[in-house]
Amino acid sequence: MATASLLMSCQKESNPLAQREQNISDLVYQAENESDQITPNYNSNFQIIEIAHLGLSYDYLITTKIPALCGYYDYNDINFEYFKESNFNRVNWESYSQSTKESLEVIIQKFEKNQLPIIKNVEVILNNCNDSLNKYLCNQQRMLNQKEINKKEYDSIMTGVPDTFLKLFRSSIEDNKIRINCSANFRQMLQEIQNTLSQTQWEDFFRCMYRQ
Repeated sequence: MATASLLMSCQKESNPLAQREQNISDLVYQAENESDQITPNYNSNFQIIEIAHLGLSYDYLITTKIPALCGYYDYNDINFEYFKESNFNRVNWESYSQSTKESLEVIIQKFEKNQLPIIKNVEVILNNCNDSLNKYLCNQQRMLNQKEINKKEYDSIMTGVPDTFLKLFRSSIEDNKIRINCSANFRQMLQEIQNTLSQTQWEDFFRCMYRQ
């Protein structure tokens, strides 16, 4: 088994196309893993479900606000904040020719266009979940005030609220295939970037993007 694994590894190293495809898979897995590490939380003070940057890797939120490509820095734009935290910030965009920059900008604009409805969908899911949570809490408070339930029953119900609505949010994200669709869009973008760059440029791009 060890011999077979070593043989496969050697074959990949001797096959540039296989290695380039593995590079893309490594970057996709990295973004997927970063997304998986982000979990929703119940804010008991405000009684809402919260999740950092919509539960998505910063690489999924990257937009055309890459300074070297768009030609200016908008420090107040939230997309610039996303860019600073993403692995794209590690790439030396200024090293590319103007024509290559223009090609990359088109590719990233396409990615942004594909991502936008997914991001909007996450926002809708989160808002709907919190609307349902608010209505549920108001109804429980009404029932308590009208003595339809007693304080002990109310406290018992409230204890289970965070877990119930966190599960609702997570299942909605999964049912809508949010991360699966982000991953597919991300892979497509990386393939197009790879096809635009030379072999050496791609190797440099991958080394910048990939966190050991």
